[in-house]
Amino acid sequence: MTEEKINDWVKNLSQKDIQYYIEYINYQKSKLCNDSFEDFMMKAEYEYTIKVLKSKLQDPYIKVNMIFIKPS
Repeated sequence: MTEEKINDWVKNLSQKDIQYYIEYINYQKSKLCNDSFEDFMMKAEYEYTIKVLKSKLQDPYIKVNMIFIKPS
């Protein structure tokens, strides 16, 4: 998948789905041998997908709800 397709796919996932896919992709990544170019490329794609999933796993509203108090 391309970066654009991965980002579009992750956009509509629930938090529970994201956690499941992170575990599943980590499992698939662990099965790769790394002795071929295809395995190397798949591992890179898996790592990017996990990075995108983890970025969406965080609460998107946490920055909005934080209050910063300026010391006087």
